Amino acid sequence: MQKSICLHAISYLFARSNKAAPMTTQISHPCKICNERFKSKYGLGIQNYQKMKVFLLLDFVFWILYFSFINQKIIIMTTQEIASRLFELCQQGQFETAQNELYAETATSTESNMQGQLETATGMEAIKEKGKKFQSMVEEMRSAYTNEPKVFGKYIFMEMGMDVTMKGMGRMEMKEMCSYEVKDDKIISERFYY
Repeated sequence: MQKSICLHAISYLFARSNKAAPMTTQISHPCKICNERFKSKYGLGIQNYQKMKVFLLLDFVFWILYFSFINQKIIIMTTQEIASRLFELCQQGQFETAQNELYAETATSTESNMQGQLETATGMEAIKEKGKKFQSMVEEMRSAYTNEPKVFGKYIFMEMGMDVTMKGMGRMEMKEMCSYEVKDDKIISERFYY
C-alpha cells in the first residue's frame, strides 16, 4: 500500500520552506493525484503548506519506525522454548553453539572441582575456557546422554551423563543434574550437581 506522496511534492514543499513563507501561505500543488491521495488519507487537500509539512514528517517517522521495528521479527523465547533448544543442542553435543545462542554474556557456571570445592566461572569467555579445559582431559568419549528438561518457573533442570575415559584417571561413568536460570530471554547461570 502506498504510504507517502510523490517525491516532487516533497521537493516542492522544501523549496517553499527555504523561502520562509508565512504560515498563512496557501499553495496549490500541481499533482492532482497527490492532492486526492492527501484528501483521502488526511481529510484535507494540499493547501496549507505548514500542515502538509507536519503530515510529511509524520509519514517519514512512520516509515523509519516501520523498517526499524515493525518489519523485523522480534523473537522473545520463553523458558520452555529455551529449555527445548538447549536440550536439542546438548543431544547433538553442540555445547558451544548452545552457549553462543542461549547464554547471556555475563552468565556464570558453578560446579565442584575434584576436591569437592565449588568453583564459579563468570562470563562467556571463562565458561568456554572451562569447557576446553575439560575436553583436553578427555581421552575417549564412549557415549553420552541428555534427558528431557523440566521447567519450573525461571529454572530449567536437565540430567546429563557420559561414559568417558579421562587421561590418567581411567574409565568412568559420570552423571550430573544441571540447573539453569533464565532471565530476559537468556540463561544467566548454570550449576552442575554430581
